[in-house]
Amino acid sequence: PALRERLWNNARRFNAGLRDIGLDLCAAAGPIGGIRMRDTRHGLAFWHTLLNNGIYVNIMVPPSTPEGQVILRFSVSAAHTSEQIDQALGVFRAVSPVLLAA
Repeated sequence: PALRERLWNNARRFNAGLRDIGLDLCAAAGPIGGIRMRDTRHGLAFWHTLLNNGIYVNIMVPPSTPEGQVILRFSVSAAHTSEQIDQALGVFRAVSPVLLAA
């Protein structure tokens, strides 16, 4: 039960942080989620920049996504510390304005 509680606390915290940044999340808060990108160019740039900053997410592109969407898929676990969640959100916060405005 403690691990399950920690997992959901981490998931809610991470999802809330991404929403606060202004990212378009695909679903309700959960341990696995997705960020909808406006097009392939932005999705690839965002994915690559996150990777270069130590954050790995999966990128899903057409034809494996509905209606030609590009989605960055992330996961959160009970093993993540509060510091790691903050660090990841800090990277998203730092790179989002630059990449989303371009």
